[in-house]
Amino acid sequence: MLSQFPIFDVIPTTQINILDDLQLLKCSFNEGNKRIYIFKNQLNQYEVGLNKEQYQGQFKQQFANCISNIDLQNDTKYIFRLKLQSYQSTYYQIGLMQNKNLHTQEGNKDYFYVEFKTENDKFLLSSCFYLKKYLKGKDNQLTTENQIEFRIWLNGGIFEVVDYPQQNFKIGLENEKLEKLKSISNLKFFLQLCDSNRKYVITDALIVEKFND
Repeated sequence: MLSQFPIFDVIPTTQINILDDLQLLKCSFNEGNKRIYIFKNQLNQYEVGLNKEQYQGQFKQQFANCISNIDLQNDTKYIFRLKLQSYQSTYYQIGLMQNKNLHTQEGNKDYFYVEFKTENDKFLLSSCFYLKKYLKGKDNQLTTENQIEFRIWLNGGIFEVVDYPQQNFKIGLENEKLEKLKSISNLKFFLQLCDSNRKYVITDALIVEKFND
């Protein structure tokens, strides 16, 4: 993958920053296209949330999907890093969903996702349907200063969640789900939204040669 970018033939590198190439799309499921806001801040980071004040339709209390424009390639290693921002107790769902389901169902129905909840100024790992295997540590807490790093390599059966930059814990797929990940096509990275109390900030999107343990 790195060889597709000529500049990297002369400049040694282990990663490509694809944040500028990343686009986030509002899915029409539950009229998310009318409710979701997306903008880039002064740090060139994506901020994503819901603006309920400007929407008075029937889906105001329902889930909405926001997805990346990138069709994840089987042989490419990706890293997405996010910060979670909360204004009161709420939940966050982040993961992978099939392209065919973008506009017809909640992103978490494909089950390749993790869920965090806010509690006492911390983010706690609340649910992780397929991602239940602790590969490192047992701590599942993040402070508001931490980021969450998602590592994805479909051919390698890797979908991992790490606290960044501390890397106190790392969770991955249960063994029986590894082949399932490899067999699914047209996967995209998604954020799920439901209320205006939560906001996602995508700080990094990278293609890498390897993941650092």
